[in-house]
Amino acid sequence: MKQAEYPLSASWHKIRRILRSPRPFWSPHRTHIESFLRPYVDDPDNVVLHLGAKEAFLGPSVIHIDLYPFPGIDLVTDAAALGIASASVDCVYLPALLEHVPYPAAVVDEVFRVLRPGGIAVVEVPFMQGYHADPDDYQRYTLSGLRTLLSKFREVEASALAGPSSSLAWVLRDWLAAWVPRHKLPRAHRVAKQLAGWSTFWLRYADAFMIRSPTAHELASGIYFIGEKPLGEA
Repeated sequence: MKQAEYPLSASWHKIRRILRSPRPFWSPHRTHIESFLRPYVDDPDNVVLHLGAKEAFLGPSVIHIDLYPFPGIDLVTDAAALGIASASVDCVYLPALLEHVPYPAAVVDEVFRVLRPGGIAVVEVPFMQGYHADPDDYQRYTLSGLRTLLSKFREVEASALAGPSSSLAWVLRDWLAAWVPRHKLPRAHRVAKQLAGWSTFWLRYADAFMIRSPTAHELASGIYFIGEKPLGEA
């Protein structure tokens, strides 16, 4: 089946990345996630999938997968129909993917299918974030909602990924930019969003302290879940 054309070219993505303001999303737990993934990524005998990889590079032995043929993508396919043998994968990493697919449960079922018993899924999703199409945006998750979606897995850990300060920076940036209506002045709105981003991104760094709260997930910008496929599952 012919894949849909991604709305922005790779060249435009590079230009936009250079010019855009710092992201409002900052994760003090990013190094923790990377440390958890490292043993899987560094072992060439492991089969590791990076779903929704775009232009990110996780490691030389990782299979980078996306719906669109970005540079560095190893497999162009739908995350809900990977075309990979059942029980053949050791680890699947899904960073900021499930909000961009219309049927996330189908993707979770596919991840569960391809994982070996004892295999690991690392999932990151937004909670308190504004709409961001890539190419579309469908849903948000509380920590309870994410646990329900991934209830087939044995929970290893789950918590806030980026805390309330990132949420504040994101919403304030988008609120300021909204005074320039996107549907009437799309280019001016993009400029306003960049300017607003430069003036508000610094708020995110307060999460260095707020992320430590056990209730940080209640206003978190993003959350994560690490789950294991139970032994004995097909």
